[in-house]
Amino acid sequence: MNYQELIIVYPWIDIAMEMFKGIMPSTIALFAIFLTHFFTKKRELLFKKKSMKIDYLEKILNWIHEMQDYILESSFTLEKILEKKGQNPAEKVKEYNKVIEIINRMQKSVTIWSNTYDKIAKSFGCDFQIELLKKSLDDYSNQLDYIYNKYFADDDEAFTDEINDAMIAVNRNINESISILVKEYNRLF
Repeated sequence: MNYQELIIVYPWIDIAMEMFKGIMPSTIALFAIFLTHFFTKKRELLFKKKSMKIDYLEKILNWIHEMQDYILESSFTLEKILEKKGQNPAEKVKEYNKVIEIINRMQKSVTIWSNTYDKIAKSFGCDFQIELLKKSLDDYSNQLDYIYNKYFADDDEAFTDEINDAMIAVNRNINESISILVKEYNRLF
């Protein structure tokens, strides 16, 4: 049986084929538009997620760098205070209050932002060891206080090594956290 005989026996097949021939290009075009729209939405959503992750990772990195600035500033200020020989103790205490103020700003920032940034980073699947960072910053603050109290009245020069050791210890943990964040940042690109 050929096509002509099929149409004579079943005329509705010819009608369906003619209708299908007219509707098919429109159907394919609508289907292509739907697929394009669907995949564009998905791609935009992934781009927004990636963009948000990058923004937060940059904010966390900037925050950690701010902590490093506080560490350097407090260390250098304490060194300057302890280097001055024969200075009035009241003036030393007044200048040490500047160190305390710097440490307080650092601790305030850690208290305010650490939990938020930790939860954000963990939601991205990145743990930058915030608890270790917080502990090392706290230890650093305590060490600076100990060094100040130890060398307040002395004219000993050994405080520089102790301050540097404290800075090295806290910077080691900070660099570890930065390394984790940078790896996550690079993974997004």
